[in-house]
Amino acid sequence: MKIRPFIASYPTHLKLVALLLIIFVCMLFTSILAYVVGTLVFGSNVMLQMSDPANYAQPVVLRALKIFQLLSQMGVFILPVVIFALFASDKPLAYLNLNSKSKILLFLLSVLAILPALPLINWLAEVNSHMHLPAALNGIEEWMKKSETEAAGLTNSFLLSNTWPGFLVNILMMAIIPALGEELLFRGLLIRLFRDWTKDIHVAIFISAFIFSAIHMQFYGFFARLMMGVMFGYLLYWTGSIWVPVLVHFINNAIIVSCGFATARGYTQLNPDTFGSTDNIAVLIGCALIFTLMFATIFRMRQKSVPFSTEGESGEKE
Repeated sequence: MKIRPFIASYPTHLKLVALLLIIFVCMLFTSILAYVVGTLVFGSNVMLQMSDPANYAQPVVLRALKIFQLLSQMGVFILPVVIFALFASDKPLAYLNLNSKSKILLFLLSVLAILPALPLINWLAEVNSHMHLPAALNGIEEWMKKSETEAAGLTNSFLLSNTWPGFLVNILMMAIIPALGEELLFRGLLIRLFRDWTKDIHVAIFISAFIFSAIHMQFYGFFARLMMGVMFGYLLYWTGSIWVPVLVHFINNAIIVSCGFATARGYTQLNPDTFGSTDNIAVLIGCALIFTLMFATIFRMRQKSVPFSTEGESGEKE
């Protein structure tokens, strides 16, 4: 039975409300599913231990956390986008730019651009880490610090896996699913919706990047993620293919996972959090120039067909 894309006729603000509701329902469903699966596999005691960061060092707790993380990511990023696209368009693949193509050279340039971007992103994160909220917001800042410390502790626990199966699970959990899911939601869907609402693609790119950074709940890395979100947004806009930012996002995350694995195996002493960092001003300026040149080249070679067309959308015209 063919699904009727009734959401297509909704005004944009109602589409955003519908998306939030779908995300909430999917997140609730996958969280319950993760808890049930975890309880059946590991026992209820292990599931209760997941809430305490002091237990992250226990292998069984870490395995349970990985299952919970995998299913949660599916529930927040991938499943809601698929459901929304099915109800918003009679051509959901076109709606999400999943069937769009781009020049091979644009793919290559986009992937290579992440190399000079890494020192700039890390420098921005370092600057961001020294920012402080006003004294009146001390309580909020302390909560942010505690949240980020716990998030960093969990991430580092995941990254310290020194087995090949553990590495492959980390690649799936920390590179493949986030790259596909986050790009589908923030670039493939939210940019489209905010473009329709504001009538300005550039505003839409910045709003989606802001939400992308904010949803990670890590204030001291906010501006670095904001820069990445803007970069991914323009890669989609200029190349016309969602697969370009998906690939670049995947490579960025896979580099971090690989550094953690190599360190855990004793191959190197690279710190995944600071890989590509430098405090050499000349190197930073050089990276900025190379990155600007590469992005300017991508812009000049940009696809003539603009993404986010109304192809496949029933009951809606631009």
